[in-house]
Amino acid sequence: MAAITAMFVFLFVREALPGEPWAWTVGGLAVALAPLFGFISGAVNPDAMLFAVSAASFYLLARAFRRGLSTRGAVTIGALMAIGFLTKLNFIGLAPGILLGLIVLSVRAARVSGPSAYRLLALAAGVGLSPVLLYAAINVRSNHPLLGLVSGAIDIQHGSVFAQLNYIWQLYLPRLPGTVNDFPGLFTTRQLWFNGYVGLYGWLDTTFPAWVYSVALIPAGAIALLCGRALLQGRATLRSRAAELAVYAVMTIGVMVLVGASSYHGFPEREAEFAEARYLLPMLPLLAAVLAMAARGGGRRWGPAVGALIVVLFLGHDIFSQLQVIARFYG
Repeated sequence: MAAITAMFVFLFVREALPGEPWAWTVGGLAVALAPLFGFISGAVNPDAMLFAVSAASFYLLARAFRRGLSTRGAVTIGALMAIGFLTKLNFIGLAPGILLGLIVLSVRAARVSGPSAYRLLALAAGVGLSPVLLYAAINVRSNHPLLGLVSGAIDIQHGSVFAQLNYIWQLYLPRLPGTVNDFPGLFTTRQLWFNGYVGLYGWLDTTFPAWVYSVALIPAGAIALLCGRALLQGRATLRSRAAELAVYAVMTIGVMVLVGASSYHGFPEREAEFAEARYLLPMLPLLAAVLAMAARGGGRRWGPAVGALIVVLFLGHDIFSQLQVIARFYG
């Protein structure tokens, strides 16, 4: 599953960033070497299959945005949605963004081929949502909640809608002025998500020394700056691809909201029950794109060297992470 994921991540970067072929390899190799991704994929785990389905979905959407939505593409995206729903409930977070992508692509196609293009949308949605509809029908007949466990995840059992939204926001980002602090003394962006990605293995009991997480901010900041430079240089292209970027944003936000809503059910007894970086790994294709853009941010002269340095950085991170796990369980 990890190999399939890495392949589709590479293909996504190739479609999303066609300008510099060498940068495709940077994104694909770096993600393939990401230690948390390797750790999760090293066991029989539904997350590993979810990563593969997500990467394939990103690739097919990027391909359709570049080349148009065909009948084969619509059926394949629909089939991936069906597989995703049957893989793990977290896929539900991705589904709204995928459906939005299909709507945007169908509207574009309709400008050329007329209303018949909307048949592709119906075809993809019909195939993709068929497991959900069947599951709902079975639950209705057996007097169970319409969407089973998912019904509980989206049901607000305490607080209010605003309280839940405030909690979800603070689970990822600093609290807004005038809002209740749900995580006093905790900088969730860094302590939960960044540190979790850098290295929390086992049952979150296998960690690096504290200084490693601080040092990791340096390359992360450099990558962010280089990516920002590349985005600034290509801002005209970004504007022309606003709809595509919005689809990827909705897919990301959907996953984050689902994780946050699930965590809110245990609050306040448990502060951040599902705040584990592995739940955001379905966004690996976007991480690869960021890394490829960071390499391109080095310019034509230094870009390939920056890309090689990024890959070596991920390789070193992977090796030391493996040694850390080996020391924890076999030392």
